[in-house]
Amino acid sequence: MSTKLNVVANFLGQGWTTLMNIGFVPVYASYLGMEAIGLIGFFASLQVWIYLLDLGICAAVNREMARYSAGQYTASGIRELMLPVEVVYCAIAAALALVAWLVLPALAASWLNPVVLTREMLIDSVRLLALALLARWWGQLYVAAIQGLQQQVWLNAFTSAMATVRALGAVLILAVYGGNLGAFFQWQFATAVVESVVLMLRFRRLLPAGRDATVFRLDRLKSIWRFAAGMFLGNSLGVAMAQTDKLVLSKLLSLETFGQYMMAATLASGIAIFARPIVTAAYPRLVQDIAGDDEGALVRTYHQACQALAAAVLPAAMLLILFSHAVVMVWSGSPSLAAQIAAVTSLLAIGYTLNGLMYVPASLATAYGWTRLAVTLNAMSMLVVIPAIIIGAKAGGMIGTAIAWILMNVIYVSLQTAFLHRRYLNAQKWVWLRDDVLRPLMFITLAALLLKALEPPELGRAGAVAWLALVWPALVGAAVLALPSMRQSLRHWMFRAAKSLPR
Repeated sequence: MSTKLNVVANFLGQGWTTLMNIGFVPVYASYLGMEAIGLIGFFASLQVWIYLLDLGICAAVNREMARYSAGQYTASGIRELMLPVEVVYCAIAAALALVAWLVLPALAASWLNPVVLTREMLIDSVRLLALALLARWWGQLYVAAIQGLQQQVWLNAFTSAMATVRALGAVLILAVYGGNLGAFFQWQFATAVVESVVLMLRFRRLLPAGRDATVFRLDRLKSIWRFAAGMFLGNSLGVAMAQTDKLVLSKLLSLETFGQYMMAATLASGIAIFARPIVTAAYPRLVQDIAGDDEGALVRTYHQACQALAAAVLPAAMLLILFSHAVVMVWSGSPSLAAQIAAVTSLLAIGYTLNGLMYVPASLATAYGWTRLAVTLNAMSMLVVIPAIIIGAKAGGMIGTAIAWILMNVIYVSLQTAFLHRRYLNAQKWVWLRDDVLRPLMFITLAALLLKALEPPELGRAGAVAWLALVWPALVGAAVLALPSMRQSLRHWMFRAAKSLPR
């Protein structure tokens, strides 16, 4: 499957899924209230922690499927690997479901600070949310496997369809049942189960058939345990850094104010959505180039992916950093909400931008199987981030927390790039910094500042839509002009279009 086709499919699919997930949040808030949004945000934060409990299995499966595509496994070998993986993963899911049902309601009741929601409503909602999260967690094993097999066009089409059904169905249920919180979460659980079952069945069709029955061999897990353990440790510490702000604020702030912070964080984290399609498509290709011992192809893949990452991330970042008030107005239609969360959205967007630019370099390290880098850097960063966020939250609330988030990412990016390029692709370090990061950043920043100076005052929702419709293409155009690979692709596309014209 073409990497470019996978990138396009990932952008369309993940972009649509994000639109469904984020775009309907104000609608949910109008039916359920800001406390319910705070509860959903609290569980969205917990979801990331829950996903870690796969013990690195999904990351290992993704890598091994890419290696299978590169000829590193036979058909029988990959089947023998996947059987014990599925058994162990299902066992973990069952254990987590039991723990979630028994423990999480008490945790939420003692941790959160609701005013409108009763204790009974909170406990019932938490149980349904926990089951929905675990149902989707189970499906992540098959998402990782399908991504590794580079069947990303089908995957994005399916997940986009499910996101649409989930969002529109939720709105319909809220309208019919008058904003019933229980009915909303029941729908989330039902769609999560359907999605995971279909993903499992699709993977089974993609897995090569064999003449003989696959033998269950637990010892086959030995081939992936070291990589999986390294990914688990690195991801655990990374999630701790990324989610500490939300856990701290969920305790210090009222549930309503925390709901406002989660809305700002939801918008800012959308930057990562622009990064994931690139790295999802590039990672299997990086693994294959390394497995084939083709350094020239690896260098090309690396720079093309980094430049595509900059072209995707930086325009979205500048839109949120400099035009956050207009973005919130378009999203929510509420001038008061835009005034409340625009500043914190801009600050959080800076941190997410720094984090997003590291997606491809971090994938290069894991493609080589070097998980110790993430473990070491995340452990070092934790010594800074936890006290910084606590101090920032107590001193400045949402704004103080966002500033601490920026400082953490500045430290992390500096250390990661230094260590990574010292070990791999050392000759490409300055090429990466100059061509893949600083040049597009300069072009896009200058274009964004010029447009900011021209921004009309007091934009309503319709005016904000029209203004952003002008700003967004201008920032994307600046990115294309700044990046060599983007310019080359544009020239190639224009040449082919010109040739296809009738003479």
